[in-house]
Amino acid sequence: MLECLIAMFFFILPTIVYSAEPFIIVANHESPLTSISREQAFDLYLGRIQYVNGVKIHLIDLNDSNEFRAVFYKHLGNMNLSQVNAYWARLQFTGKVFPPTVLPDEQSVMKRIDKDINSIGYISQQQVPQQYKVLCCNH
Repeated sequence: MLECLIAMFFFILPTIVYSAEPFIIVANHESPLTSISREQAFDLYLGRIQYVNGVKIHLIDLNDSNEFRAVFYKHLGNMNLSQVNAYWARLQFTGKVFPPTVLPDEQSVMKRIDKDINSIGYISQQQVPQQYKVLCCNH
């Protein structure tokens, strides 16, 4: 019994700590955006809007194998990845809206943001270098 509790502690605790990790939505330091609301972020990442304050946003997402993607969607819109993927599959079928650019990790997200002033992406709060604008955080 004690062995089971110890095993559960070591397997569940990292998940709990990781899922509580705060995220931030960042943009290039030259971006015309100064901030976005949580609702705007949710609408952007679900393809409901593509512009904020007249600026066409190029969204960057992480791929399914990156655990932080699940954390982001759970905190942002209380959605699991199955729900997000099913939602985007329906939208893509219409041909009117396309999902965000998918990259493998946060370093790739930051490199893309460096190259495109209209790109935004989410990263963990511990990852943010000085040269990025923080547009939104999870609170």
